[in-house]
Amino acid sequence: MIPTGLYVYGVVGSDHPCDLSGLTAVGGTVGASGGAASHTMVGTVRRIQVGSLSAVVSTAPPDLRARRRDLQAHQQVLGELLRQGSVLPMRFGVVSPDEATLREDLVHGADHYHRLLRELSGRVELNVKVLPDEEQMLREVARDEPVVRRLRASDVGSYHSRLRLGEAVATALQQRQHADAHQVLETLGPLAVRTAVGPQVAGTLLNAGFLVERTDTEVFAGAVDALGRRLGSRVQLRCTGPLPPYSFVSDERGGQGWDC
Repeated sequence: MIPTGLYVYGVVGSDHPCDLSGLTAVGGTVGASGGAASHTMVGTVRRIQVGSLSAVVSTAPPDLRARRRDLQAHQQVLGELLRQGSVLPMRFGVVSPDEATLREDLVHGADHYHRLLRELSGRVELNVKVLPDEEQMLREVARDEPVVRRLRASDVGSYHSRLRLGEAVATALQQRQHADAHQVLETLGPLAVRTAVGPQVAGTLLNAGFLVERTDTEVFAGAVDALGRRLGSRVQLRCTGPLPPYSFVSDERGGQGWDC
């Protein structure tokens, strides 16, 4: 079966260098195609230009799945586009049924795409995850929380006594976790243009994206390191990036017929 859809990586302005040489397509092999003219070989990453916008695409594989190699190919294409300029990244798995639909979307969504490109110009995303050390947090709760200390010192042999102690520990632990997450947002938020709290990730207190000027990424990373030292061993701050600004691109794409 020969695929007919177009896998969409992202949208860039027509002035973007868009050097796609040597990139591996999702579901394909290494292709080389730059500029407005391109071949439509399977495995070739290419651009489709409509007016002052271009969509970066390749032929969609017929069995598209989130395999590691394809996730990496998606990320590598967007990472290279980000290195060269501003890009509106699509999440993995966006497919347009055909080139005509894609071109129509670029026409109808032009104002939307241009507004986003202006907002994201010269900016990148840095993702910060807050990972707790629950054993260390529990030790701190047992040491520092008066209610917990009092209940531990009292008779905890009965079911109700153990229940009250468990509830007190859980409440204190939750309060500390919320306080740490809030401190991260309060400290790092002013260093970013925008902040987006992402979906909860297993094993984390916070998963947040920060839209940062390219020129400020080292300052931001330094602030993350300093905050991590201040919070101590009960949490670990993990900063990833620069990334394409996934968290700051609206899901609305201006047209119909693109499937996620």
